[in-house]
Amino acid sequence: MLPPITRLIEHIEGIEVDFVAQCLGVDGKKYKYASNVGNSGDGEYDGDVANPVIKTETTQSLQHRAIASLKIICPHCDESYEFPEIYHTKKDLKELQCNVCPNKDCKKYIPDAYIQNRVQLFLKQLLNLYYKGSYKCMEPSCQNASRQLVYNNKCLVTGCKGRVKAEISEQVTNDTLRYLQGLFNVNKYQNEQSLKQPKLQQPQIHHKEMLDETKVYVDEFLTRSKYNKVDLS
Repeated sequence: MLPPITRLIEHIEGIEVDFVAQCLGVDGKKYKYASNVGNSGDGEYDGDVANPVIKTETTQSLQHRAIASLKIICPHCDESYEFPEIYHTKKDLKELQCNVCPNKDCKKYIPDAYIQNRVQLFLKQLLNLYYKGSYKCMEPSCQNASRQLVYNNKCLVTGCKGRVKAEISEQVTNDTLRYLQGLFNVNKYQNEQSLKQPKLQQPQIHHKEMLDETKVYVDEFLTRSKYNKVDLS
């Protein structure tokens, strides 16, 4: 709830994100940031103000909360690797495009259609898991799993006082979609790199067309997700 609420009220003078977080029962220290306005009278900020929502939502942080990572099997050598964000991150593979096999004996380009097909399959599997609607009891001695509707998150097993939780929640599904989107989001990648190395000129991304075309598939699912929107009706 915090990110959409923050976007709605951030224009109100005197509103601090850490205060809003405390009102929502979230640790405000994680979202405290400098928001002082300069005294020059021109409305300019004295320094760079970090966005408390965007700053913490890197593709890497989303990956830790995702259900699974996108993996590609090279059609040339059968090498399986975890698809990276824009470029490979290992030291010996720096500046190697994500659509190139990391196997040193191969290093051939993965066809665009092959990657896009794998992404669509990943999306289909993700939605199948979500719509399965499985709930699991959090009581260690029970751990009953069921697809039946529950009342007040109470376990359906007679005598068990544990609470049930969706195995694949809306938030986890949304985080997984956003992680997948980040793998192909050129603008987000360039912005993150600019924050890390502001004086370094960003190199041209030669496989940008493939990334943009693949990102469209994920964007379609996120557009349909109400969890990713603020409903003002």
